[in-house]
Amino acid sequence: MLFLIQSMYDIILNLIFSLQFIIFLFLFIILYQIFIYFIRDRSYIIAFKNSIDPEINSINDLIETPLVTIIVPAWNEGEIFNGCLLEINKLSYPNLKVIVNAGGSDETINIANSFKKYDDFTIIYQKQGEGKIKAINDCLKYISEGIVYLIDADTYLDDEIFFQMLHSIINNKEKVTVSRTKPHRSIQNKDLAKYIYINRNPWFSHQFSIYSKIITQNTILSYEIIDKVSPFSEGILSDDSLVIGLDIRNKGYKIINIKNMVESFNFPLKIKDYYNQNLRWLENALYSEIRIKKGTIMKYILSVFLSIYILISPILFLVNSYLFFIALELLLYKYLKKIRKILFYKSTKKDNSFKFHLKFYLKIIFYIYLELTMNLIVFFELLFYQKAYKKRKNLDKTSDNQ
Repeated sequence: MLFLIQSMYDIILNLIFSLQFIIFLFLFIILYQIFIYFIRDRSYIIAFKNSIDPEINSINDLIETPLVTIIVPAWNEGEIFNGCLLEINKLSYPNLKVIVNAGGSDETINIANSFKKYDDFTIIYQKQGEGKIKAINDCLKYISEGIVYLIDADTYLDDEIFFQMLHSIINNKEKVTVSRTKPHRSIQNKDLAKYIYINRNPWFSHQFSIYSKIITQNTILSYEIIDKVSPFSEGILSDDSLVIGLDIRNKGYKIINIKNMVESFNFPLKIKDYYNQNLRWLENALYSEIRIKKGTIMKYILSVFLSIYILISPILFLVNSYLFFIALELLLYKYLKKIRKILFYKSTKKDNSFKFHLKFYLKIIFYIYLELTMNLIVFFELLFYQKAYKKRKNLDKTSDNQ
């Protein structure tokens, strides 16, 4: 028996460390990516194109104009936050109030305070270690009627998307509607912002649906939701959007998703900022998935080992060239998946406003290596240093303000 196992082991090793296997793996990766693009991706593209958002051109398309209260939680924000409030102040809707819950840096609080001069702005203050959902719940205490609009401090509203979201609640009688974000027009062709936007396209991973499991940085709710669901669950180590989404769906409500997107600066332009943001988002996703699907942790551990393998591939070249070429082919697999995402974006956008050049395609390789490194950092933080994650989410009362 042992002899048979040893023989099988030798056969497998000889197969892996052979030129034929390297060629086979290369051809398999190429053909697999082509097959997935023409079979799965294109079916998702068709589903996305067939979905239709409500048409609305102006406030005159709304059947009524109830009170709308916009909630803006802001923690350690800067000039972009100031721009967010300025854009809200430009909205032409006649029955509007704004509640800003500011905290963290002096700059954030000073920006918020500068809007006290407007009668329709209410400024309150959040404390260290309480988190975003607590900041939202504190704002909800000031509301007793109408429609509630949740927006992040780095997102810029305009009349077009604002009225479209209102139309869903007022005319279509929906209870919760969300839309995703896209890079602000001033940064849309910055390579990193463009890469992040395309890489995070949710409809690439699953078919477009008018229903969403989460809220987003741009969410509108009828007061019925606030009355029946709030306060939302606080202090949970998970994605805040998913936590609130679960609270809403657990009460039997559906979250409606529209295709039109709001412009946002939630797309870092510096590697350091992308690194910090992606660590938080990746940890959010893992905590969320672990709560729902226990098998996720095993899948993630496998991805960690693959990340290590690819990252140390230059060293492997000195040890065994076959292991090095296998690592390169795994890198090719990840690269072609990114290319499929670009093709997906081009197929679903009419204006195709992004510009793609050779330099951008070369940078994708660097971004892949950066993400592999993040996988390792997140793994060790989840095991040994959860305080760093809590600090990024403002759930650590012992951390110093930044």
